[in-house]
Amino acid sequence: MYEISKDSNPEIFNDFKYGLPIPNNSKLKELCLILPHIYPTLVIPMRFSEFIDKLTKRKYPYYFIFAVLAAGIKRIKTLRTQQDKALETLYAQKSLELMKLDKSFDPLIIWACCFILGYSIDITDLKSNNAATDIATRVVKITRLYHLDIKNKAEDVIQKYTEDELEFRRRIWWIYYDHITSYFLFNGNSSIFQQRDIAVNPPRNDFKWRYGGDIGECNDKELKSLNYKANYGPESDLPQDYHYLLVNISSLSKNIVVFVTKRWRKDRLNEDQTNLRLVLYINKLQKFKNEIDEIFEEKLPKTQDIYIRHKGTIKLILDTEDYLLGYIIKNSYYNTLVYLYQSELIRDFNIKLHPGRVKAAKLQCINASVDQMNLVESYIKYVPTNYQEHASIFRTIYTSITFSNFFFVNDSTIKEKYIGYYNRMVLVYDSFQHNSDVISTLKTFIKYIIDVKTKANDENKKLAYLHKHMVPFGISESDIDPWIAPKYGSPFHLQCCGKGNFSILDISEYLGETVGINDIFVNDNHADAYEQVKKSPTIETSLNKKDTNKKLGKANEYPLDLGNIPVIKKTVLLNSNGANSKQESSKAKEESNRTSKINQANMEPEKISHDFGNEYIKTPEDSNTITIAAVAVIALSSGTNAQLYNMVPSTWPNYIIAYWNSLGYNQLPYN
Repeated sequence: MYEISKDSNPEIFNDFKYGLPIPNNSKLKELCLILPHIYPTLVIPMRFSEFIDKLTKRKYPYYFIFAVLAAGIKRIKTLRTQQDKALETLYAQKSLELMKLDKSFDPLIIWACCFILGYSIDITDLKSNNAATDIATRVVKITRLYHLDIKNKAEDVIQKYTEDELEFRRRIWWIYYDHITSYFLFNGNSSIFQQRDIAVNPPRNDFKWRYGGDIGECNDKELKSLNYKANYGPESDLPQDYHYLLVNISSLSKNIVVFVTKRWRKDRLNEDQTNLRLVLYINKLQKFKNEIDEIFEEKLPKTQDIYIRHKGTIKLILDTEDYLLGYIIKNSYYNTLVYLYQSELIRDFNIKLHPGRVKAAKLQCINASVDQMNLVESYIKYVPTNYQEHASIFRTIYTSITFSNFFFVNDSTIKEKYIGYYNRMVLVYDSFQHNSDVISTLKTFIKYIIDVKTKANDENKKLAYLHKHMVPFGISESDIDPWIAPKYGSPFHLQCCGKGNFSILDISEYLGETVGINDIFVNDNHADAYEQVKKSPTIETSLNKKDTNKKLGKANEYPLDLGNIPVIKKTVLLNSNGANSKQESSKAKEESNRTSKINQANMEPEKISHDFGNEYIKTPEDSNTITIAAVAVIALSSGTNAQLYNMVPSTWPNYIIAYWNSLGYNQLPYN
């Protein structure tokens, strides 16, 4: 029996079940109304009236009630002591214990497991995290939830479930998918489900789902009004759907992680296939960015007072939902963009290295990182601490890695500017750390990254005669050291040592010179840093688990399937010498004007549509976009390249001609 007298808020409890205290109905309703703020992805399956009714009246199975309490009870308390944290763990453990006894394979089990995973974002409980993942995966596989909308079984499924039951299961699948995709993003070692095996439609009609349908004898005036609007109001008056965008960016991120993880392996794709996929994903990200820019406004909500005036109401959820989901979706977009472009910074001696391409990728990383940092910083300034969502902060690790490279730039103006960004990022982590025991693991690993870079910089100072050869790869003449970047996408891909995880940091090795210097990774503390990191369930790797990467049989096309990618048979190296990557907001441009070295090099970033292009290139909408764009990117180093692909320059579309001109060529190659 839990000693309630030691709890920080004993007055909120009015009952016990399985030896654990249960909050009173008022507090349970308060919890229902704060969950969409702190776990916006987890509540995708929620139907408000039903959820409040079943939680407050305890109609849900207790494994589900305990899972929700494990994840959210800290947000309805005034304090959070060690005793309170212990109670959260007891809720999680009891929930898992009850789920193991349940033989129903109810989708609620998967949802409950996802709440346990939400709980583990803020507390170190790797055992519960792993158990929840295993239970959820088992139920998903047994029920074949990933085949919910497979064409040859759709009729049977429709007969088996009502439309509401079908939609509920779809939404359960996608919150589970979001979890396993987030894990794959951080470890890159195993993927439980391949994209080709998934046949589940994305969620739609969010407002009708959440507030519509039969709400029975509900007496809540706010819910009754929203229910009427959802059931009988005109479609044009209903709010925008957002949940499908979460699915889209999660799915696109998963595809990019698979590509980046395999990009520099020995069994990788050939150069032509790699280049085509790179252009494909750049275009996909740009298209997604265009879509979210149209949907989400850049400005913040008018005032923080809304959280005080409308506390404990659904109106608060409705008034802040677009900002909150915009924050999460944009955060995922920036994270994925940096993740993709960092893979351009890897040195491979089987492929010719082109300075312009490296420089352009660095600028893409810089500007996406600055945008992400500004986004997160604005979020914590606007949203009160008790309403803040925590999971997205782990997606900033690649931004912090980008900023860490500026500790070793010699130009003081540039260095101070970007170290300033890094310090602001650390302040963001400190803000989240107040309510999360796990966030400190991020800071531990980033410190390790800086330690490695410091050692490399000390060694590279001994090679001053080679520094001039590194200038073409930098964003300015003072950017000499190779940038640190995860070789296989995730810095946690290999747990044994740092050397295998990261790009080449030694200048002589980077340039292909044989110079004997000290190995910076000898006796490095990567293993120790990793041991700290893996305490975080969010960034725990799964090499020690059984391989669950089994093929699940052929399924129809995944809703976001990228289709077949054309393969160019003859290998031609990319070359983007002279390319100017421009992708910075007007505010950032004003800041750039004060950093003369970058401006003098004519490398200030600006918004683009294609990789390493300029503002005149527009993303075409025709079905041949990827093929043509890939040819444009690959046909760079000489005029004969155009002939290799039967591309007659005089027939090139304007956007390809603009692309060619942007690379510094004065005239088209011969026909």
